[in-house]
Amino acid sequence: MAFGTRAKLTETAIEKPSYEFEAPRDLLTILPALFGFIPLLVTRGESWYLIPFVVLVGFSLLWSSASVVIGSTSWYRTTLDRRIIELSGAAKSSRILNAASGTGSLAISFAKIVRPIEVWATDNWKATKRMPDPSGRTRDNARIEGVGDMVQVRHVDPLNLPFKSGYFSTVGTRYGISNSRRDKRRTLGEMLRVTRPGGTIVLAETLPIALWLRFVVLRRLAREYKAGAISLSRFHFTGIVSAQKLG
Repeated sequence: MAFGTRAKLTETAIEKPSYEFEAPRDLLTILPALFGFIPLLVTRGESWYLIPFVVLVGFSLLWSSASVVIGSTSWYRTTLDRRIIELSGAAKSSRILNAASGTGSLAISFAKIVRPIEVWATDNWKATKRMPDPSGRTRDNARIEGVGDMVQVRHVDPLNLPFKSGYFSTVGTRYGISNSRRDKRRTLGEMLRVTRPGGTIVLAETLPIALWLRFVVLRRLAREYKAGAISLSRFHFTGIVSAQKLG
């Protein structure tokens, strides 16, 4: 009898959400290329370059490993979400877009903390044999977290978002630009297009991408979208760029 009861409890165990690792990938991507320069330096007789080069590679590997380990924790994910929400200034009257949402962590956090009138989680998910409906995990996570009726999930083209200009008061993403394999400038431009005047856009990205967005891309896009109050902050391994769309 006790065994049967235990088995029944196991079958009815509490369902838990499953979030994928959305951490930066750029350093891990360039490491093979960095190692590829070693034979070139040796064959050219410039072996004295190897010492600082190896130090650079070692630092990059250490930084990447630390970001992977720490960035994959539940604490890092939820604390980063809260930081983004604080910077966004979102309120209950807000319409919120979590662009490049992955498994929906940020959209779900917006729904749970802010309780806005509308929250969208969008991405260009790629179906696989193992996961023919990758957006289904995002829907499941929202349901398990108790906000399935609040978070709307939609597969979209990041370069052609299916929303009218100025529809959202807040747009946020976690590594959406860093992990984009397509035109990063146009991806950001679409996010700005669907942000209403007076609305806020918050981008949590790798530090190199955050610097590029803050000092290069947004300066140029600011003329087209009249973006102001552009700021750059840091949360451990993550750079956070925020801006307000003025017109």
